Amino acid sequence: MTLSLKKSKINQIFSNALNFLGINSIFGFFSNEKSVLLEINNLVHRLAQLENVEEVRAVRSKNDSHEITFQILSYADFDNTRKLAEIATALVVETEWKICDISNQEDWDFGTQVLSDFGSSIKNNQIVSFSNAQSKYLSAAS
Repeated sequence: MTLSLKKSKINQIFSNALNFLGINSIFGFFSNEKSVLLEINNLVHRLAQLENVEEVRAVRSKNDSHEITFQILSYADFDNTRKLAEIATALVVETEWKICDISNQEDWDFGTQVLSDFGSSIKNNQIVSFSNAQSKYLSAAS
């Protein structure tokens, strides 16, 4: 059994994420929109590669499409969680500034949370990206 990526589903998710973020109305050029979402997705995957990370998700604020919190699921002890938070925060800030440059807007506000449980207080339409996104759209090829 091999796995194949369903491109139409990925394109639909990408388009929905752009609309959801309000990027279509924020920027004049589609290339900026794609670049912003690409940077967010890249950051989620970079964070997911850090030690002691189970999963990562980017969650948009209910009130502000430029306010995104990168939630990191980790079961590490206190010291390792503190180290993880320091590294993750540095990556998040770096990406925030990069997106400010790409979009020519300085009103992006990124945050970092290291959690031991994601819980269910987040609505699905607030999730911009998550580290296992691609695996959900893989299917068996015949």
